This record gives sequence, C-alpha cells and structure tokens, in this order.
Amino acid sequence: MSIYKEKGLIAPDVLPVAHALDIEMKPPSSLGLGIRKAENTSEDPLVHITSLQSPRILKTHLSWDILSSNIGAKAKIIHCIRNPKDVVCSYYSFLHKLKLLTPDTTWNRFFDYFINGNVLYGSYTSYMRKWYPYRNLANVLNIQFEDMKENLENNVREIAQFLDIKLTKEQIRRISNANTFDHKKQEAGKGHVLYRLGKSGGWRSQLTVEQNEIMDMYIKTELDGMDDLKLKYGD
Repeated sequence: MSIYKEKGLIAPDVLPVAHALDIEMKPPSSLGLGIRKAENTSEDPLVHITSLQSPRILKTHLSWDILSSNIGAKAKIIHCIRNPKDVVCSYYSFLHKLKLLTPDTTWNRFFDYFINGNVLYGSYTSYMRKWYPYRNLANVLNIQFEDMKENLENNVREIAQFLDIKLTKEQIRRISNANTFDHKKQEAGKGHVLYRLGKSGGWRSQLTVEQNEIMDMYIKTELDGMDDLKLKYGD
C-alpha cells in the first residue's frame, strides 16, 4: 500500500479495505490437525474482489495450484519466502496466541504436525514444490524474509521496479521506515498477534538438537532438486 500511496495511486485517506483483501482458508475443526474452528469467521471473500478499487492488492497464503487458474498474465505476483525452521516457530506462536490450537497441542506435537504436513495450508515443502516451476515467470517476483530484514530499502526498490513504479530515494526511505518491524508493531498496538520477534534465526533458541536434525533431513529430502532456492536461516 505504501508504494501506491507515495505515488498518489491510492489517496492517503482511503482505507486499505477499499483496495486490499486477504484470501485465506478457514481453520478446520478436525482435532487430528491440532486446530479448533475459529469463531466469527468471515464468508468467502472471493465475491468481494470485483468490488475493490484499482490497484487491487490481494494477500494470501494459498498455494499456487489453487490460485494459478484464476491469475492472468496481467497480475503481478510477489512471493515472499521464509525458511521452514523459522516458519514452524512463528506459526506455532501465531496459532497459540489466536487460541486456534487445542489445549493438548504442545510445541513438540505441533512440530511433528508441521513435518508431516498436518497443519492449516498443508505441507511446507508441497507448497514450495507447487510454486517452484513458476518461479521465473516475468510476472513473478520472489523475495525472502531474511533479505527484507537485512536491507529493506533494496527490497522496496526491487518491488517498485517490478511494479513499474518510479520512486525517488526519499520516497524509498520513507516507505522503508514505515514498514520496519518496530514501526508496524507500534502501529498495530501492544499485544497484536501478528508481531512476535521480528527477526530471522529465532529457531536456534526453540528447536531442540533432535528437532533441528529432523528439519535438516526434511529440507534435504523434501526440497531436493530446488538447487537455486538458496534459503537463508538468519544470524
């Protein structure tokens, strides 16, 4: 949103809901997944897409095979990647804070669910394999969470170029400052579930030695053949 607002493509006083939409799955009620059904879930948001103002910004965790048939060549896709070691730690914390996990879903149990793909949105590696054949399409930009943490300005510049939007150095600086973890966390307010540690490499203090070895084998076998993926694991 910040890039479009900086260029005047979205008015400063317009609410994000006029242009942006989250498209996500509803949590299942199956106890086998270690997740209980959330209350007050919204209706299917797809019916609202056509009413959004241009430029439309759709955010989702859905896998490529669900989206690809509905995405034309004109759509520009920014695919953000994060290493699975940090993903499983962040995912557990997020679901725990939202009270979407059953009381008996401990960290160790959730880790096993994650490795076996028994979590909302399914297997991490299956998700990556569905995206991988399309990674070099002209309308796809792949960025890593770790790169954004390391140098956000470079990523803002890269995204702007991908969207064919010219920004000055000052605009890039303002957009970057407005999207740092500390700024977004302060903006969201204390206790917001979307913001936890805001760093890469936090898995080192949460995974046991055995879990790290399991994850290393999982990555080696399940992501085999994705030689140019080059996941980063933080400091």
